[in-house]
Amino acid sequence: MTRTLKAALAAAAALLCAMPAGATGYTFSLLGDRPFAAPGQTYATGINNSGTVVGYSGDPGLNITSFTYSNGVFDVAIPTFPFDYAGSDTVLGISNDGKMVGYYVAGEATPFGPRYRYVPFEYDGGQFTLLPPGPNAIDPNNLGVGPFGVNISGQIAGDYVDAGWNNHGLLYSGGAYTVLDYPGTGVPGSMIDNTQAFGINDLGEVVGCYDGPGAGFNGHAFTYTGGVYASLTVAGARDTCASGVNNHGAVAGTYFDDLSYWGTHHGFVFENGVYQLVDDSGLPGGVQDAFITGINDLGQLSGYYYDDTFAVHSFIASPDLAAPAPEPAAWMLMLTGFGLAGVRLRRQARGSGVVANT
Repeated sequence: MTRTLKAALAAAAALLCAMPAGATGYTFSLLGDRPFAAPGQTYATGINNSGTVVGYSGDPGLNITSFTYSNGVFDVAIPTFPFDYAGSDTVLGISNDGKMVGYYVAGEATPFGPRYRYVPFEYDGGQFTLLPPGPNAIDPNNLGVGPFGVNISGQIAGDYVDAGWNNHGLLYSGGAYTVLDYPGTGVPGSMIDNTQAFGINDLGEVVGCYDGPGAGFNGHAFTYTGGVYASLTVAGARDTCASGVNNHGAVAGTYFDDLSYWGTHHGFVFENGVYQLVDDSGLPGGVQDAFITGINDLGQLSGYYYDDTFAVHSFIASPDLAAPAPEPAAWMLMLTGFGLAGVRLRRQARGSGVVANT
């Protein structure tokens, strides 16, 4: 083999090793405090493909109300509620076509004084759909049912609390619930035996987390696709929980970074079999805990973190995308090209009377 050809192949190998492999980090954009909200009390809970973020904030009067955030501007998520609205509401998810899910606090007078309850809903184009109680729910008036994610078909991922105070995942579709208990959980009478569903994409894939005796009392994330469960766990983490999944199958969530009780929470993305940990170390004010709440098809993440004073700051984290690596077929063409170039140089050297060293 000629020195020229060796050099060409070495250059190709070096280029192969140097090629970046997708996202290498995230750029964080802070939402800031919602106007009229109490400082440090703005929580982002989801993001869609338009980049619209939803969430909720507390005001100085201790009411909780929901917002949308788009192009740097906060707005009221839902302007008008049913007649029994008692001043607080929480939006927990948004679909790619703008549907929102969450719950509001309803109040009613009783002979024993005011009574309050949580009413889960879907809100679509000004129309409310109130969700029915979950199976064996702790309260027949919907207390304990939490809708967390919604897709363009109106399918909703969430959970409910049963009479034994266990959480069960729910998939609401076509007016009916399907209970999602990760295999080995859902044991009656167990106080630490839970499954919760937090996200759903437009293909109907659901993500969430589970714990309990069958999980070693640690939390693990899961995916639920076509009736099949799969478990996800960040290596070395005590707890892992998935909160969102986009239409490319990328799963986002939060992990607790220590097997003891002294760690902190940080974000992760799981895609194509690889876990990527979200580096939040550069966020202003220090990070006590950071939580990822959603992911869209651009790979943008919604979330919030507690700073060193325990104030809450919400953010959008956009991936820093590197040039994609060529496919295997492209690499073969490139290597062939380097080889042919080396052969041509060798022939030219012979034709000029110069003997190439081998």
